Parts: sequence; structure tokens; C-alpha cells
Amino acid sequence: MKKSVYLLLTISLLLVACSFNQSAERELKTGAYMRGNGIGVDDVYIEVNDVNHQTNHYHFKDKINIKFENISGLKEENAKTYPKMSMKIVENKNQVIADFEDLLNLKDGTDMNPLTLNAYFNMTKVFKPDAKYTLYIKIKDGKSDGVYSYEMPFTVE
Repeated sequence: MKKSVYLLLTISLLLVACSFNQSAERELKTGAYMRGNGIGVDDVYIEVNDVNHQTNHYHFKDKINIKFENISGLKEENAKTYPKMSMKIVENKNQVIADFEDLLNLKDGTDMNPLTLNAYFNMTKVFKPDAKYTLYIKIKDGKSDGVYSYEMPFTVE
């Protein structure tokens, strides 16, 4: 019986330790889903045409900027971090209309602290009013396995 209790306690502690650096959150206003595994972000802001506007309904010619503020958890080497950021936009859950593997191209790293990263796109004629889109952004640590995922459904009017 003692061995069973110790085994159960050990498994519980392992599960808690494995999930310690993980977080998941849903933003109700936009429907965005955010998940961090080793990387954290204090705030995510959406700017539409340079104005803070938490929405996921856009118009033709809008410029959308997603700001990730105060990023933490990146491994430091020589007082620099090596973030990578990718962005993908998918139409109707199956057709990729934009796919950018590395928006930052920071081969020499950055010493920016606190670290804020931006991903932006423009609403062009490639977006259709009758379609549903999903924006996927990943922030990865170039020196470890840390990753932060952002997923937001959006429409165009």
C-alpha cells in the first residue's frame, strides 16, 4: 500500500512539473487561443490601422498588427535571445494563402529587453468576404524547445 501511495505521489509531482511552464488562454472578444510552452507573453494587442482595436472582423485595406509584449522564457546566450516567429493564414480551414516561416531573421539575436515582437498583414483582394480565416503565429526560441502559439479566427467585411 505504501508503494502505491508513493508511486501516485511521484506521478502527480511529475505531471505538475511537466505542466509548470505551460499555459493556455482564450481571448473572448476575438476568439484567439494562446498557448505557451516554455515561452510566456504578458499581453497580446491587435492594432487595426495603427489603433488598438481588439477585434477579429476586418475591412478591405485594413492593416492588422499583432503585438506580443514582454516575451519571457527565451534562453539567453551572451546577453542575447534568439526568437523566431512564423505566421500562416488559412482560408476555410484548408487553403493556405500566406505562409512565412521566419518573419524576424535574427541570426545575430537581439538584446532588446523587454522583448516585444510584431506580426502584421494587410487586408488585400486575396481575402474574400464570404470566407472564414484563421491566423496562426508561432514564436519559437532559437536556442531551446520553447514555443508560444497564437491562433485567431477572423472574417473580412
